[in-house]
Amino acid sequence: MEGERGVPNYMLQVSFSSSTPPPQAIHETGFLQFEENQVMSFLSPSQPLTTSPVSNTTNSTTALRFITHNDQVGTLDSIPKAVHDENCGSNAKDGNNNSWWRSSALEKNKVKVRRKLREPRFCFQTRSDVDVLDDGYKWRKYGQKVVKNSLHPRSYYRCTHNNCRVKKRVERLSEDCRMVITTYEGYDLLLGSIAAFYVFMVPYTKVEESFNIQAMHDILYHRHHLDNYDHLEFPGVVPRTFIGAFLASIFSSPIVLAVQLLHLPKIYSLIIVRLALGCIILSTLSFLRIQVRNKFGHQVEAFFVIFTAIQFHLLFYCSRALPNILAMGVVNLAYGHWLKGNFYTALNYLVFATTIFRCDIVLLLCPLGLEFLLTKSISFWRALKCCTVTTLLCIGFTVLVDSIMWKRFLWPEFEVFWFNSVLNRSSEWGTHSIQWYFTSALPRSLLAAYPLFMLGVLLDRRLLPLVLPALSFVVLYSKLPHKELRFIISSVPIFNLSAAVAASRIYNNRKKSFWKFLNLIMLGLLLISLGCTIITFMASYENYPSGHALKELHQIGHLANKSNELWVHIDPFSAMNGISRFCENEWPWRYSKEEEIALEEFGQRNFTYLINEHRTIDGYKCLFYVNGFSRLRRQSGFPPIILDKEPKVYIHGNIKNEELMLKPWPGCS
Repeated sequence: MEGERGVPNYMLQVSFSSSTPPPQAIHETGFLQFEENQVMSFLSPSQPLTTSPVSNTTNSTTALRFITHNDQVGTLDSIPKAVHDENCGSNAKDGNNNSWWRSSALEKNKVKVRRKLREPRFCFQTRSDVDVLDDGYKWRKYGQKVVKNSLHPRSYYRCTHNNCRVKKRVERLSEDCRMVITTYEGYDLLLGSIAAFYVFMVPYTKVEESFNIQAMHDILYHRHHLDNYDHLEFPGVVPRTFIGAFLASIFSSPIVLAVQLLHLPKIYSLIIVRLALGCIILSTLSFLRIQVRNKFGHQVEAFFVIFTAIQFHLLFYCSRALPNILAMGVVNLAYGHWLKGNFYTALNYLVFATTIFRCDIVLLLCPLGLEFLLTKSISFWRALKCCTVTTLLCIGFTVLVDSIMWKRFLWPEFEVFWFNSVLNRSSEWGTHSIQWYFTSALPRSLLAAYPLFMLGVLLDRRLLPLVLPALSFVVLYSKLPHKELRFIISSVPIFNLSAAVAASRIYNNRKKSFWKFLNLIMLGLLLISLGCTIITFMASYENYPSGHALKELHQIGHLANKSNELWVHIDPFSAMNGISRFCENEWPWRYSKEEEIALEEFGQRNFTYLINEHRTIDGYKCLFYVNGFSRLRRQSGFPPIILDKEPKVYIHGNIKNEELMLKPWPGCS
């Protein structure tokens, strides 16, 4: 493609007979539409989250275009040196003008050439008087060229951050010079855009995330006033560390401060905090992806990104403040250093994740350390010394921070270990069969990668040492009766790597009869996975009814007398299904999460509104309800699968408040 020599390409070895011309380039284009003045700031994998408003001259909608290129270009440097020298000698002796690949085909009948695969692209088309829009990132211009049939040149930029491979080009539309086209290129942008889409569409949180979300809120809004922190009033079943909450809060604090100064609703702060956390986790995944490329090649890297992009759970969870996700970020760094051959560093990262975020990562640390010892990759005494020092430092760090925040001497993960493993109290929240991870959790999280990762182990002997510790982690975790998908999400990247190697092998051999059949099956699995991800997202969108209920109440629940406080009681079910302190508004709204109030006692309380799972409550009138996801149901027509919804949360009003009773409400009939 003209003017693209500076763009990094993926090299792929393919073979074709001299009688068969190279296949033609394939272009796939899709469009997404964003609202006015909305710029997605999710580019660099290693930068703190920053955003900048679009120039004031921007007054039209911004269109985002995603382009995937499979351009095929034969290059001289792809020929093995011996063959290249032989061809040059033959041409000089014979004096003919035949091309190098034809003369080689006469000798070998087959020649390998490289095919260049371009990274995904996103195009923003914006009406603006300035050429370079401020997107919150630093760029260095490295080239400019004149475009045919256009009066305006095209400029090329690179991200200035270390190890960031994202590039962009800027040009004006030839048909309308007022339109500026900005094209971003890079895998991190693709994965980041999908994760950001999930954040914007489903900003609310569940009870599993409540501690870290409430902690981030209190750090950002209450700062050093520990007496106002939520965890002191609602400590939860087991204590958790504040370290992850501090990390995300530090990165998001400048933008959250701007939200406070502008008196915007706190829900914007929740989105910013989750985007910051997503940047942190995706930066660790980007580090792992780079090591995958260095060890297995560009094409395996491309399939690794494809599998990650079409899987719902990994990118949906990466911005959610779960201890498992914080641990997964550290585990990704351990995986990356493992692939680099930094075995002691990998062990230290796993020790860090175990002692601070999730004690169950020890089930991954032990098999991996044992493998290192059996393969003589590490020395036992040096590893023992290194891990012991790291453990003591991490314990001291978490005890120091969390003892201050919890106002008592505390090592959070030790108490979690004692509660879950020694007392086995986690089974009170439900149990599953011992094979549940392999029959339910892994198939749902991996989708097309599930059968392919097992095939990858058979096709490439390098993968068995990589997959075995992750597989052992899942097997050992299966002994715990209480099971959830998020518990084993740290194993997903390694399984994706194995699946990517298998997919690359199938793709390279797709011209052969048997492999052609496998290639068709793989394409079908990818399409099915994409469909499953869309369905799962639709279900998840409807799975936070309390958050939607409180948002609607804020919109229509104001009363004319603004001097009176509007007290809202949130029952435990509602608090667990979408409501956090980030969802609360300022005066005159006031909130109570007091627990263990009997239904008959609400009539004696002076709450203005109730957000409750019960339809009828004495002394209150049901004003409206919000539906939530119930189940998936198959049908004979199109679409074959539909989502069933049912009322989940009811909003009640105090019948003693005459003004409230006179307002028109949707009702609960």
